[in-house]
Formats: sequence, C-alpha cells, structure tokens
Amino acid sequence: MQPTILVIDDDAQIRNLIAIYLENEGFHVLKAGDGLEALDLLSRNEVHLIILDIMMPKMDGIDACLKIREESEVPIIMLSAKTEDLHKIHGLSVGADDYITKPFNPLELVARVKSQLRRYLRYNPSQSRSDQSRIEIGNLIIETKTHQVFVNGREVKLTPKEFAILELLARHQGMVFSSRKIYEHVWKEPMLGSENTVMVHIRNRGKSAETDLSEKCLGSGVQNRMKRKWQSKLSLQLLFSIAVSYVITLFFLGILTHTIYRIEKLSPYFRPISAFAFFLGIVFFAVLFYLIVYRKIEYLKYISRKVMEIANKGFGTTIEIRGNDEISELCRNINAMSLELKNKFERERELEKSKNELIIGISHDLRTPLTSAKGYLQLLKDKKYQSDEELETYIQIAYDRMEMLEDLIEDLFEYTRLQGEIRLNKQRLCLNDILLQFVIDYGPLFEKERLALKSTIPQEKYYVEIDPDKFVRIMENLLGNALKYSLRPSSVWVSLSPKDQGVRLTVKNKTQPIDEENLSRLFDRFYRLEKSRSKETGGTGLGLSIAKRLVELHGGKIWADGEEDVIRLHVWLPVA
Repeated sequence: MQPTILVIDDDAQIRNLIAIYLENEGFHVLKAGDGLEALDLLSRNEVHLIILDIMMPKMDGIDACLKIREESEVPIIMLSAKTEDLHKIHGLSVGADDYITKPFNPLELVARVKSQLRRYLRYNPSQSRSDQSRIEIGNLIIETKTHQVFVNGREVKLTPKEFAILELLARHQGMVFSSRKIYEHVWKEPMLGSENTVMVHIRNRGKSAETDLSEKCLGSGVQNRMKRKWQSKLSLQLLFSIAVSYVITLFFLGILTHTIYRIEKLSPYFRPISAFAFFLGIVFFAVLFYLIVYRKIEYLKYISRKVMEIANKGFGTTIEIRGNDEISELCRNINAMSLELKNKFERERELEKSKNELIIGISHDLRTPLTSAKGYLQLLKDKKYQSDEELETYIQIAYDRMEMLEDLIEDLFEYTRLQGEIRLNKQRLCLNDILLQFVIDYGPLFEKERLALKSTIPQEKYYVEIDPDKFVRIMENLLGNALKYSLRPSSVWVSLSPKDQGVRLTVKNKTQPIDEENLSRLFDRFYRLEKSRSKETGGTGLGLSIAKRLVELHGGKIWADGEEDVIRLHVWLPVA
C-alpha cells in the first residue's frame, strides 16, 4: 500500500509543488489549506506522515500539531519561514519530528520524508496518546481517566479547569505556554479578556514556583539593597525609641525617689522602696518602649507584606505612605521603583514584540514566494513536466512569484525611503476632479471582482496642495485595500466632505467585522488581520503604513473607524 502523506500549507502553489515531488516518488498525497481542514482529513483518512506549515489561517501549525499529538504519533515535518533557533525549538517541543525552513530544496524534503517513514512504518506505535491514562513525572502522578492527582502518594484536589491545565502542561513537558494558549486549549474558545482567569487557576496550585520566578525577576541585588536600607533605617528608629523611653523612665524614677526621700515616715524603708521603684521603672520602660515602637513594627510588617506582593504579583503595586519619616521615604522609593520597573518592562515588551513581528513579517513574505519559485524552477530544470501545457503553467507560477517578490521589495524600499527626508513637489489641485478620475479608472477593475465602485462628490470645489505622484500612491493603497478585503458582491464608496478647516476623503467598504484593537493597528507596518500572512488573503502589510506616512508628509491625518461589517478609512488634508 502506498504511504499517504498529508501536506498542510495555506499557499496553494507550495502545496501543489510538494505534491508533485511526492507523487513522482509514488506517494499518495492529501492537501489541506489550514489546521481545521487538516484535522477533518485526518479523522477520515489513514495518514502516515504530515508536512505542516506554521503560519496559517483559522488554526496555525502549532495548535494543529498539539491537537494531532493528542490522538496520534504520526511523524510531523514542520515547514516554515521562521528560521530562528527559538522557533525551531518551539516547533520540535510541541511534537514535530523534523523542522525545515523556507526556501527549501524539494529533493531534501523528499529525502527527509522517506527517512521519517522508514522509522515510523518499522516501529509504528500501537497505542495513541489518547490511551495514556496515567502520567508520571517524578513524585507527581496524574490519572487522566479518573481525574485524580497524587503528589508523594497524597491526593491533591483540583477543580476541572485546574486539572485540565495540569494535564496540558504534563503532556507537553518542556514547552512554554502563554496564558492565551492555555486558555484556548482548556476553555476551547478564543481569549478576549485579560490573562487573570488563567493566572488565578495557576496561582492556586503554584504559588511557590511563581514566587521563585518573581524573586528572580525582582533581582537578588535589588532585594539585598532594600534589605540593607531597611536594616539601617530600622536601627535608627529603634535607637531613637530606646533613648526616648530611657529618658522618660529616668525622669519618673528620679521624681519618685526624691519624693520617698523627703517623706520622713518612709525614710527607714528607703532602700527596699527604691528597689521596688527601680523594678517598676523597668516595667514602665518596657511598656513605654512597646507602645512607642508598636505602630512602627506593625507598619514594617505591612511594608514587608506589600514588598512580597510586589514580588509575587508583579511590579506596579504600591505601598501606603504613613507619616513623613525615614521609613515613609523608603516606601516612596519602593513605590517609585515598582512603577518605574513596570513601565520599563512594558516598554521593553512592546519593543520586543514589534521587532519580532517585523522580522517574522519580512522573513515570511520574502521566503514564501521564493520557495515556490525555486521549487517550480527546479521542476523545469529537471524536466519533470508531462506536457507543454504543464511547462507553461510552471513557468507562469514562477514568474508570478517573482513579481510578488518584486512588489514586496519595492514596498520595503518605499517604506524605508519615506522614513527619511522627502521633498514633495506640491501643486494646487482640485480634489473633486482627482477622485472622480480615480472612480472612472478603477471602476472596471472593481467590476471584475464583483464590486461596484461608487462616489459621493459635492459640487463645491475643494483645492489642496499635494504632490500628484505621492497622492496617486495614497489612493492606490486605499483602493487596493478595499479591493482585497471587501465582501463580494458589494459596493465601495469614495466620498468627500469638509471638516475642521480642511477636507476629508473617505473610502468605505463592507468587510469582515474588525474590533477596536485591530482598527487602531491597521496603519502599523507589516500588520495584517490575517496572522498567517497568506498571499491568498492579503498583501505585504505595508500599503496602509506607506499611505499614512505620505499623508503625514502632506500635513494631513489618516484614521479608520467602522461598525459591524463596514469599515471607513479617512484622510484629512488642509485646504489650499
């Protein structure tokens, strides 16, 4: 029987390319465009090996791999444009058996497929992961059928959600899960709110581990400095309290002794009474000292609890300021440190996230078309085509992919160039006439896509000072965005209206609902609503970023709003 291989990739050309090479080697090939489609095929077919892309719509490769590993040990070869070591480790840790980066050599891929199949077909496991009813990790035992957990032989009671989280982490040892991933796997729905839901369940069973981690984040050096500073401040407070108590005690002892000495009847008993008075003085000193320092001690205990709260729950927690002494000054410093570190960590996190998105976006968008073009050119080079028609198809695919690369590189150059100093060749032009011309020129293109391009242009003329070439690029990007993402069939409206001593240009179209967060990020570089970055569902993610920069160079503003399935892109320009 021919081994069956499932190829999962959102790019149809790459799916077909891999299928051609595998079918030439005698394999039976199934193809899927996303993780959900792949799981459906797996449920209905016996598959001996899976080739899996990571960045895909609906369900990405990581989630698909986790789902597959819950039921099967079939070999998985991950195929991705993500080339960093961390990405490879992540892919292998969630259950992949091999990892190949794009662009890849199709012949190498075939060789790796054969290698994985040899091992799998020889040592095909008869028991799937779903049959593993007992998980043992050191002194931890998890009974998945009875939902019982034992630590050192003692049963630990868990809620159903806590058990599901523990089982997920135990089945994927060594893998780092974000709160969002844990929520989506355990609650079986997208995470729309904060991460508190997951963290509450984890904290209930993992406070000690979390404390260790938080202490590492806080840093031993910071803690030691705080401890030394506290000790010095506390010593001063204690010395002051002792001195005050001692002086007050001596004062009252002196008065008492002098009074006893002046009373003649008590003179013979002066020594024993003085001894008793001295004893009372010691008791008085102890009580007075306790009363003086009691509030300070309670405040120090409160500060200690809050510092531990900062360490456990994260920076940003503050301590209540009481009084205006050295300890209150120390609390102010701790509050300032907590807030400053919180802000720094958040800024660092945002910068790191932005950098990673940029690198991944560029890498994926360059490598994916390059992989396809290289693969089809390899087919031509090896003369692996059956007819002249197939030859023409391969040439056309390779040519189309080279054009995609050219467009991406041009966008990259354009975006980079716009970050520097740009001289605009401004002219005073009528915006009404320009928009009408665009509607006429782009109308046939929209009609081919079952879209109607319509306009609402007022009779009153609005003149603006713009660089014609740069403004054409703005309009091309706005209309191109509407062309890519509009629901079919529907209408796209271009309108013009006065606003705030200027004129507002609006492009409105019907599309999939977009939430506020995504609307605010539409103009970020390389940002796309479709996280898979598939060429089937969008462009490079630079078009609106370029439009934003060009509008700003003209002294204008650009923004987006919408409701339900309608989105509006607005451009405001000052009138000339």
